[in-house]
Amino acid sequence: MRTVRPLDLPPGSDDEGPVGAARVAEAAPTDKPEASRLFEGALAPLGETGSADAARFSPDRTGAGTTTMVSEPASSPIVAKPIRQGDAFPAGALRTELDPEFAKRAGQRIWQSECEGTKLGLTSWNEGEDFASLGIGHFLWFPKDKEFEFEESFPEFLDYYRSLPASEPMPDWLTMAVDCPWANRDEFLGARDDKRMIELREFLFATVPEQTRFVYRRLLASRSKILELASPEKRNHLDDRFAALSRTTEGQYAMMDYVNFKGEGTNPKERYEGQGWGLFQVLETMNPALRERDAVVDFSRAAEAMLRRRVENHPEDARWIEGWSHRTRAYSQPFEALP
Repeated sequence: MRTVRPLDLPPGSDDEGPVGAARVAEAAPTDKPEASRLFEGALAPLGETGSADAARFSPDRTGAGTTTMVSEPASSPIVAKPIRQGDAFPAGALRTELDPEFAKRAGQRIWQSECEGTKLGLTSWNEGEDFASLGIGHFLWFPKDKEFEFEESFPEFLDYYRSLPASEPMPDWLTMAVDCPWANRDEFLGARDDKRMIELREFLFATVPEQTRFVYRRLLASRSKILELASPEKRNHLDDRFAALSRTTEGQYAMMDYVNFKGEGTNPKERYEGQGWGLFQVLETMNPALRERDAVVDFSRAAEAMLRRRVENHPEDARWIEGWSHRTRAYSQPFEALP
């Protein structure tokens, strides 16, 4: 593997612990630096496939022991910042290339939200779950012969990554892997010092820009999936809300994060009591009468409502709702103000 990495961690910081209930493949020592010292590095523009050591940035600062992914939103609604010509998504149309500054911050925020921006968090297996969660977006990887109602996204990322013309070499075993090689959480956690686990973590750590681009490509593809599923009478409403959100920085990030976080909402398996919780359902729930500049505030409200409905239909998920709510409420904050 090449030695250039998207983040340069200070000595001793690789073992910073995970966030909340997420249990990662190595235990977190208590004598390591604060999480705020973890971030300093580079993320390449997502419209290119070149080096990941361009465009330096300084990610957010948080104190040690933080368990809340994002801070509470301001008490009064924000006025979403419109997109100028030349910015990431002018005229409400999603471009195939991301604005580099937006890309850096969005990728950083997704990583922070999923696992507090830690290197260890890139290889996680949450307590009470039967699959691994990998990378900045916690892409799901299922063990052999296991099927779940959720979409398995890590194999999709690997397929996308293989298509890139100038990509970081993958570990040999990963190039041939189809299923997650660890059968359960205990086995996964017990592999903390195994060669394969270390190689997997280093690979994920070195490919943060590509993972961010993968998340964005999922958003690009979601519009057609949503409109194809929608009934004719709902199509205009869904497309109007999608376009309105695309015209603001906050709306862009909210959709990008949510579609990675909870999916498109088009997979019929992702239902409890016949009701979904993905981007489709959030857009469907939004108020069509609101002004465009208020769209992201309404998206934040609708996203939390869909997740609370999911918990009502599947009470086992109640343990996650506080963190989910913090995350979706933050969508209504100015993008630059997110921690």
